Amino acid sequence: MERLNAELKPQLEAPLRIGMGLHCGSVILGRIGAVDNKGASARITALGDVVNTASRLETASKDLGRALVVSQDVLKAAGYTCDPEGEAEIAIRGRKDPLHVFALDPPAGFTDTLSRATQGAS
Repeated sequence: MERLNAELKPQLEAPLRIGMGLHCGSVILGRIGAVDNKGASARITALGDVVNTASRLETASKDLGRALVVSQDVLKAAGYTCDPEGEAEIAIRGRKDPLHVFALDPPAGFTDTLSRATQGAS
């Protein structure tokens, strides 16, 4: 991303950035859409609250100015803890209760943070 931003700097008002949102849970997964004349159906699509929440977390990455926003549910499911520096509770449209999340930047920092957490758990 840094190299791309350097190449495009004269053409951009602001640097390009990536935002990711991670959440976990059950989804509905299937081919949605009409079958074309070759018998192929539409692409596989995931539907459900988890997908919507992950999308909202991706949007929150912009608001929080971080590359990655991961829910506490993901960390718990993976058996990891995270540095509380980026910890937040955010309102998620369509959900009654706020969601406990961690905002991290850059994504490599997430790997480093998780590595430290697993080393401490040994």
